[in-house]
Amino acid sequence: MPKKLIIIIAVVIIALVGATIVVLKTTPKNNVQNNSVVDNSQKITLYYSSTCPHCLIVEKFINDNKIKDKVSFEQKEVSTDKAGASEMMAIQKTAGVDSAYIGSVPFLWDGVNQKYFMGDSDIINFFQEKIK
Repeated sequence: MPKKLIIIIAVVIIALVGATIVVLKTTPKNNVQNNSVVDNSQKITLYYSSTCPHCLIVEKFINDNKIKDKVSFEQKEVSTDKAGASEMMAIQKTAGVDSAYIGSVPFLWDGVNQKYFMGDSDIINFFQEKIK
């Protein structure tokens, strides 16, 4: 095999491995569900930020569908409530949320079932199941 061809193959392999690593590290894990965790909290808590566009989508869904009248849950605005932010991050770490997403909102903790949901779609799906 010519030396030039071996070098080209080696460069292509290195580039593919590098690209795979970048994709794996930057792919959001918003669809992660059903992660069991031991926590004493027996309530549902939605952590959000008033400046987060995904949180606003969840808030609109909650308001449009009168979710607060149908499901008992607590809301914590974490950009202004530092204790709430710390609480959320502690739950995220305990729940096994990827470290790249610790502190990310929207984040819903279902303390009753010891599960978490991240991202607007998963949280909206959670509430849709609750109101069926």
